[in-house]
Amino acid sequence: MLEQAVSPQQRWNEYGVEYQTHPQNAQFGAHLKVLFLDSRRLWQVLEHLISLAAIGVEKSNNMEIYICGSMPAEYIYGQQRSYWIEQALWLFCYIFPRNPITLPGSEKEKLLAVLEDLLRRYAETGLEFPSNDEVIETLLAASKFGPLARRRLILSLVDQLLEKTASTHLQAEAVYQRSVVLRLRGDITGSNKLLQEFLNRADTATRLQSHSILGLLHLSQATNHAYNFDFLSANKEAKMWMPTESDGTEKQLDVIWSQIHSAGRILKGQGHFQTACLFFERCLQREPLRDSKRHLALAHLADTYIEVDFLQRREIHSQSAGDLLDRAEKLIRPEIENLRSRAPRSKGYRKLLLSLSEIEIRRSQFTAAEHLLMEVSGIYEKLIGPDIIDRLGHIRALIAFARISPLSEAETRWNNALSFGRRYNPLEEEVFTVAFIHLFICVVRLQHGDLEGAKAAVGICRTKPPQFLIPGAGTFLFDDVQCQIELLAGWKLPRHEL
Repeated sequence: MLEQAVSPQQRWNEYGVEYQTHPQNAQFGAHLKVLFLDSRRLWQVLEHLISLAAIGVEKSNNMEIYICGSMPAEYIYGQQRSYWIEQALWLFCYIFPRNPITLPGSEKEKLLAVLEDLLRRYAETGLEFPSNDEVIETLLAASKFGPLARRRLILSLVDQLLEKTASTHLQAEAVYQRSVVLRLRGDITGSNKLLQEFLNRADTATRLQSHSILGLLHLSQATNHAYNFDFLSANKEAKMWMPTESDGTEKQLDVIWSQIHSAGRILKGQGHFQTACLFFERCLQREPLRDSKRHLALAHLADTYIEVDFLQRREIHSQSAGDLLDRAEKLIRPEIENLRSRAPRSKGYRKLLLSLSEIEIRRSQFTAAEHLLMEVSGIYEKLIGPDIIDRLGHIRALIAFARISPLSEAETRWNNALSFGRRYNPLEEEVFTVAFIHLFICVVRLQHGDLEGAKAAVGICRTKPPQFLIPGAGTFLFDDVQCQIELLAGWKLPRHEL
């Protein structure tokens, strides 16, 4: 923090225009500003205090932490504890990046650990958090990452501070972050209601017309519609905002990228795979592109290539069958190898592992697929409070495991996938994915000579169109299970042409 504090910090104004702020503009005390404006003097003072044993240095989480090194220093700190806690907050607000996604994961965690310590100290001393735009901006930036419980705690504090500010763009940012957290928890209805109430306010569109945050609010609502499989509403909502500047600020360009990615996801959800590929490919053409966004687009593109590969293989004289699987592997395997050593806990790594495992299954390379699935399943099992994306990813891994298992283990593995589906989504017993799993259990039982056990699932699948959340669930896997049930039991399910 001290090393960063001597440098200018990047900021964006409410319209998304970038600028730099300097230590003299920070909120901390004048004597600290003098030190941070002269880095040589700052390190001289620290070295002098260390030589006097007034402060000491400890190592924690790969950080050097300065602590009181003597009883007199402890006494002085105790006499002015509240003051120094406040100064620490202002220092944190100055150096914490407003776009922390640019930081390596380890650096983000270190800074967020500092924030957790500050929150604890404020609570212990009974200090009131200042209702200041800089504090709110910092907390909103910090609320974008980490466990959902911590993000909810930070946003609850933001809500209290927003009661004392009239800043519409900060209120909009808070609504956006809360809508994301609600959705990640699985509360699509709550997220939808929150956004609708804010967007329906008479002054929202007028006051935020030139703000990129308005685009993010509409995209969040579009994502909610997509989760509810209302793709027409999702498509309409995603187009509700366009940038006002011809060149576009960095934040506006980020929203445009998200609109393109959202369009790809909507098309994929509708089964328009070939067109969806064009949008995901366009997402990857933007330079520079942050790793998290590149990994997200790569995983979606690879999954969509898998779907298109199936459509090509259905054509009797297709000359390109298999080419897309090769292309998908070339795109994602180098990223996986890089992330395995550099960021094995990242969400992008998990998504790419799932994509590569599906490619291996489609090639009948079941041993390679099993190793990948064991790796990613081990990661999912260690997650605490997985969000809605990781829940789906875990179920996808379990379904893939069941598909490649020997007949003697198949029903157990399919039931395991079903069990986790019910645990993660207890109110969704009749969704397509659950019925889809029941159909495979039915096939296993029919192969064992058991004619009972899947009529409810068949009934659900007769009334619900295929869904494409998991590659193949609405296409090649659904076709396969339909054919097997028809051959084994003579039951016919509706066929949906793409």
